[in-house]
Amino acid sequence: MKEKIHSIIEITDTHIKFLQAQKQKDEISLVRRIVRERPDAEESVVGPGVLQDIPVKDIEDHEVTIVIPRRLVVVKQLELPSVQEQEIRRMIELQITNHVPYPRERIIFDFQIINKEKAGYAQVLVVIAHKDLIDQYLAVVQKAGLYTHRLLVSSFCLLGWYQKYKQEESGGPVMFVYCDGTAVEVCFIQGDKLLFSRQIVLGSRDLAKARPRLMEQLDLTISAYHKQGVGADIEKIAVAADGESGDVLQNDLNERYRIPVDILSLGEDPEYKDVAIFGAADAHINLIPEEVLDTKKFRVRRKEFVKAFIMAFIACCLAFGIWGVDIVRDMTYLRELDYQLEGLKPEVQAVKEQMQLISVAREEKQKRVFIPDIVRELYILTPQDISFQSVQVNQNGMLTIQGFDKSGVAVNQLQKGLMDSEFFSDVTLQYATKRKRFNQEYTDFRINCQLSPGEDKNVEEG
Repeated sequence: MKEKIHSIIEITDTHIKFLQAQKQKDEISLVRRIVRERPDAEESVVGPGVLQDIPVKDIEDHEVTIVIPRRLVVVKQLELPSVQEQEIRRMIELQITNHVPYPRERIIFDFQIINKEKAGYAQVLVVIAHKDLIDQYLAVVQKAGLYTHRLLVSSFCLLGWYQKYKQEESGGPVMFVYCDGTAVEVCFIQGDKLLFSRQIVLGSRDLAKARPRLMEQLDLTISAYHKQGVGADIEKIAVAADGESGDVLQNDLNERYRIPVDILSLGEDPEYKDVAIFGAADAHINLIPEEVLDTKKFRVRRKEFVKAFIMAFIACCLAFGIWGVDIVRDMTYLRELDYQLEGLKPEVQAVKEQMQLISVAREEKQKRVFIPDIVRELYILTPQDISFQSVQVNQNGMLTIQGFDKSGVAVNQLQKGLMDSEFFSDVTLQYATKRKRFNQEYTDFRINCQLSPGEDKNVEEG
């Protein structure tokens, strides 16, 4: 099965990059690359015609991933008392207005869990953007006849790029400094997680004349990282730059911070420079508004419905064609079955009558009680001081017991035993009268109860 080609549009402050990549297992290969300078580079907003040179017809499903600069969003690390994603999202919704000067309805955010602690707390990296800004980028993409599949931030693409090209594993946090022609982006990375990031609008073209300013901005960035308490001390610095700029930065950083500095040379390979294709494949942060996601789900469902309808129509056509070819044979076979069914009708009727007789017999059997079982149960339940004078059963299954009790308490034991027995129900003590005869007291009693028929007992009056 051919892997899908992913289309990515990276919009920087000065350029538009259109990248198409294909991911096979863990390898990502660049299929197409178009780079254009932004005609509206001096403007503060993205112009409606910035994507006019993008070959829309070559994009599968017209779906693209948009990558925007880090400076356009706010990144905060929070510690929240939950490790469940749904609960964390609700907590962020309640707290988010404390971290940005925007009303809640004008905020779009997403988050990534950095660490889960045993005490039930989670460290979370939250990315916050103003809705007007996101709507602006979505409108530009929509005007070009495309759908935005995901909207990512450049820092998470840099994270994916660093994971692919890092020279060695570091146990502690790494400060990754990426330099292109117009900006320097600093990411603090530990393992496969982004802890913090900042973009400095000062590209590698300016390093020769603005090195002091760059170092000052790096100091401020490290200070902000420590001030927020988002991670441990930096153990290593990794720099991605072209050869000349990398050498300059390596010397300055070594002298200033006294920690190991690795240089990842960008070289001339365009695939090596285009970081967006790596982060776009696996990034978890997506700043698409809910209403856009709902529209996409509807579009997908509509597409699936159309496919299903077409497949059903084709299936019906095939079935109709097969039926048309074999119609004579099928009708002959049906007539033969009808003839056989007519011959089986008397046998079927006889079986039905036998089943009906068996059902009636089973019902009658379930309504009957076997008197020896009743006598045996009474024998077991009757205390020693009880003497029966008469035991009668009427046609409705009502059992009447008359007798006398020598002790005066045995009649209560008999009544309780009858109530607990599965053979009797509705047990009622009609009377229990103390009497005296020949200077001896006894209790004369009468008990009524209903015999209880069941599947294992037959009704049969003796």
